[in-house]
Amino acid sequence: MSERPADPDLYTWKTLSSDVISLLDHLDIDQAVVGGLSLGANVTIATALAHPERCRGLVIEMPVLERGRVPATRAFGALARAIEAGGPGLTGASWLLRRLPATGLIPELAAIRDVASVHPKSAAAVIRGLIAVGLPTDDEAAITSLNMPALVIGHRRDPLHVMDDARELADALPDGRFVRASSIMEHRMHPERLAAHLRPFLEEVWGRA
Repeated sequence: MSERPADPDLYTWKTLSSDVISLLDHLDIDQAVVGGLSLGANVTIATALAHPERCRGLVIEMPVLERGRVPATRAFGALARAIEAGGPGLTGASWLLRRLPATGLIPELAAIRDVASVHPKSAAAVIRGLIAVGLPTDDEAAITSLNMPALVIGHRRDPLHVMDDARELADALPDGRFVRASSIMEHRMHPERLAAHLRPFLEEVWGRA
């Protein structure tokens, strides 16, 4: 993964949602079920707000919303400072990770490789950019205008991914439905129960005219 610009002002929910649309354009996909976890869930919301015609449905897993705003700002701010303080050591590590093969890894390790291989200055800029802007759900009227089906997943006892935020988002979306997970790891380690919710949701979305 090449070094990206290190200006935090370049990283907003809107610009990251543009990356999603650019990927769909590259793959020649008119519509997709867009989904994400944590900050990726926020990008999913932003993509639906900016490009609703491209989103056939949404899978919003454990978003970082109003109740998690202050803890997220503190936690991600500390992470950005730690990355910046890492200096040349982290830069060298990211250089080595970028040279590891992207194929042949299980998805979890591939995701860790992709995140860890980002140049530290760029990674810190992304974090600082996102914590400086408002949440994609700050415009409540815009949220209630999203008519595509949305599956919202949340879990308890997490100050960043607050379940009540996820549940209220599902209630605010015209076609939202809420599913409770046991933890942030359930979909990664034991996906069977949540897959039983996801499968009929996808069949419903793609079965619609």
